Amino acid sequence: MKWNIQPNHVGISVANMKEAISWYQNHLGCLLESEEDFPEIKTKIAFLSMGSFKIELFEHYETQKI
Repeated sequence: MKWNIQPNHVGISVANMKEAISWYQNHLGCLLESEEDFPEIKTKIAFLSMGSFKIELFEHYETQKI
């Protein structure tokens, strides 16, 4: 049996959602599909696409940039 497995998406934690979205759009040509804020879990989530591949960005309100 031959498997044809391809990744669907990847999740990445970011310190600044606006900066990250801009970077992925400008450097990789990603399209912003959705962006939501979930205050109950102190998290913002955005989905960007590159063809059929998706990038899921997470920003926790208390994330510190290092």
